[in-house]
Amino acid sequence: MLTLNRPDKLNAADLPMQRALVDCWERIHRDDEARAVVLAATGRAFCAGGDLGLVRALEAGNEEIQEELSSIHRQLLSAMLETDLPVIAAVRGAAVGFGAELLALCDIVLMAEGAYLADPHVKYGLRPSPACQLMWPHLTSVAVAKELLMSGRRIEAG
Repeated sequence: MLTLNRPDKLNAADLPMQRALVDCWERIHRDDEARAVVLAATGRAFCAGGDLGLVRALEAGNEEIQEELSSIHRQLLSAMLETDLPVIAAVRGAAVGFGAELLALCDIVLMAEGAYLADPHVKYGLRPSPACQLMWPHLTSVAVAKELLMSGRRIEAG
């Protein structure tokens, strides 16, 4: 089980958490005993998105942070898509931005009543999450994916 564990910040993904996720996926790929990956979180939210400090740094045009985040996203995207193991997400509460991106890369997503996902990057003047851009058109239609990414609209658990 891979558990996001920053419940006091609604599991908002700061750089240490994102780096740790890359490291966890590297270990998962080396684990010959693993049969599946369950991605979950502690607390009342799956992931409230990127830590506000990171969002502010991106809004301010911090290129160093942008480059590191781009590298992390490429590594996570590759690691999650290249695994032969089924990846199952257990979602409670919000899965926003980075959280929605992680879900887009999972094979199965189980959402509790009241859970939702959204990619609100547009509201901050930022590009959508790379995995949402890549995967949502395959999971819905291109038109629906564009509407969700251009509006930041929430998708409620059904």
